[in-house]
Amino acid sequence: MNMTASWEAIPEDEVYSGSQNAILGAMRALRFALEPKGIRLGCLRTACGENESLSVDRVAGTIIHAATSPDWKTNAAGWLVSGNDRAIMVEREEFVAGPFKVMHDRFQYVIQ
Repeated sequence: MNMTASWEAIPEDEVYSGSQNAILGAMRALRFALEPKGIRLGCLRTACGENESLSVDRVAGTIIHAATSPDWKTNAAGWLVSGNDRAIMVEREEFVAGPFKVMHDRFQYVIQ
């Protein structure tokens, strides 16, 4: 899943941006129903620079780690895997970045 498209609208690609946003929102919402049953969720985004390649082993290893880590902080997280074979976890709380941050901050202010 392209997490950039889920955070920001892509001009002239409304359907793609909307579908990516829906996937991220569904993952975030389903966590509440599935986590008590031991079912994990996550989104993976790959990115390669011009002179980089992406290792299938690294992508598979990231998926396996996200699915089996004993740390439930990895549940409903995003994973960025780059061409230099680095995997970076984007914690679920960080998904409020981008256009959702203003709405999130205002909502938090209202409920406090």
